[in-house]
Amino acid sequence: MNEADMLFSVTVPGSTANLGPGFDSVGMALSRYLKLTVFESDKWSFEAETETVAGIPAGTDNLIYQVAKRTADLYGKEMPPVHVKVWSDIPLARGLGSSAAAIVAAIELADELCGLKLSEADKLHVASLEEGHPDNAGASLVGGLVFG
Repeated sequence: MNEADMLFSVTVPGSTANLGPGFDSVGMALSRYLKLTVFESDKWSFEAETETVAGIPAGTDNLIYQVAKRTADLYGKEMPPVHVKVWSDIPLARGLGSSAAAIVAAIELADELCGLKLSEADKLHVASLEEGHPDNAGASLVGGLVFG
């Protein structure tokens, strides 16, 4: 699979939250990123491209697939199978928003694959439901400093 075969890509920043008194409400995007590169396939698969994401689930047990599927289901759509290359320099489980970035990327994946045309507000709503609060998800979705 080379760049000419690519359907699309999604790039999402990591984030930090709980800034000062803004527990679960203030988040800030960082200069660390998660990138999905998507290719046609006859089955769902995920391929880690960096050491940071080595060992992620390669099939439908992947968090990105699970969130994308729930997003598609929420809007009554079915996603076609794709192969997703996953590149990231966001350390996992270190408070830098790796799960929020994965959730936002998954919502973008479902939006693109299903032609949902979700608004930013719709994406933030779904991401906040998945993440439990809007701080990291909001920063990963829109960048910059956000107040949820």
